[in-house]
Amino acid sequence: MRPIGYCVLIRLALFERTCRDRSPLVDFLLSAKEKALWTKCVTEKRRVEFLGGRVAGKLAALMDRLAAGFEPLNWRDVEILPTAGGVPVCRHADQLCHPVSISHTKHFALAVASLTACQVSVDMEENNWRDYPLPDMFSTVELSQIADPQTARLRWTLKEMYGKLTGRGVLGYTHSVHTLSHENSLWLGVPATSLPAKQVMLSTGHWRTLAVSIGVSSRRFL
Repeated sequence: MRPIGYCVLIRLALFERTCRDRSPLVDFLLSAKEKALWTKCVTEKRRVEFLGGRVAGKLAALMDRLAAGFEPLNWRDVEILPTAGGVPVCRHADQLCHPVSISHTKHFALAVASLTACQVSVDMEENNWRDYPLPDMFSTVELSQIADPQTARLRWTLKEMYGKLTGRGVLGYTHSVHTLSHENSLWLGVPATSLPAKQVMLSTGHWRTLAVSIGVSSRRFL
């Protein structure tokens, strides 16, 4: 059975010199449209995040492409561009088109890609996120269950990821989408009016200093 998709985690420090020196490597990794967006990034930090995220997304897409039996492509022939709504979509030179989701922290870029008709989303937070959760991020019940910053980070990634997956975002939904612990498991509670029409699979956990949540929905992304 073929995997639903692939994830790639990349350390952003690998791209700092490339972005600072405006290395020709950028032309090798990015298409003309992607490079046009990259050059519009105001800060070097944002340029590093953009490049690292695109490389992570393309590598995940290329891995899924090979697993599905398609011929390999060059980096520039796999293009990740935002839609009118800002959601990134990955398009291949041979007309393959599929969803991709990218998340950044101070040190890492993480991407998930799937050649299926599924929508995907990912969010992660690092251990330098914040020292304590804020009331505008969590309900009173959630705050009573959060014992440490590590738990808060994990719960927040779950909310952010679900907001991406549904297309609603997390703004305005922080108190209506609940992350609740029960019998040593973490559950996501959402209002009946915001339940997805299609099957959804969610996964969340820690990897070293990172809290990561990944979601897959069977609803079509386009």
